[in-house]
Amino acid sequence: MSIEKKKHVHYLSNLFKQFLAFVSVSGIGFIIDLSVYSTLAMVFGLKVFMANIISAIPAITFVYFFSTKYIFKTIVDRRRLLYAYGIYVIYQIILLTSVSWFSQGLFDWMVNGSNFNPNIIKFSVKILITPITMTCNFFVMRYIVREG
Repeated sequence: MSIEKKKHVHYLSNLFKQFLAFVSVSGIGFIIDLSVYSTLAMVFGLKVFMANIISAIPAITFVYFFSTKYIFKTIVDRRRLLYAYGIYVIYQIILLTSVSWFSQGLFDWMVNGSNFNPNIIKFSVKILITPITMTCNFFVMRYIVREG
């Protein structure tokens, strides 16, 4: 195997390991997110849009700081860490607004004429969007902490 090919395989292997570690940490973030989301949307009756935005804040904060310290291990300067976090927050505002708007529309479409309990639909919508946002978050965070 050529040196270039070995480098490529090593890069992909490291990327895959980082992604698996990120998925694990994001699992904890998902539990935080889902707990807050469920409480807000199903117990207090908040619209899917607002519940999704509010519930994501503690989850993304936890995932960001844990991942930068233990998974990506690239930011050691506190100011740079906070600067990159600011960029990540701006990205999250854009992503959360878009995803929450989409989630609300999906919920409205699914609940219209459905015999299912709306809380089950709220839960289902959250489960459907999570893998998409988690994958986006991995690549954006990886770029920000390396390039930020």
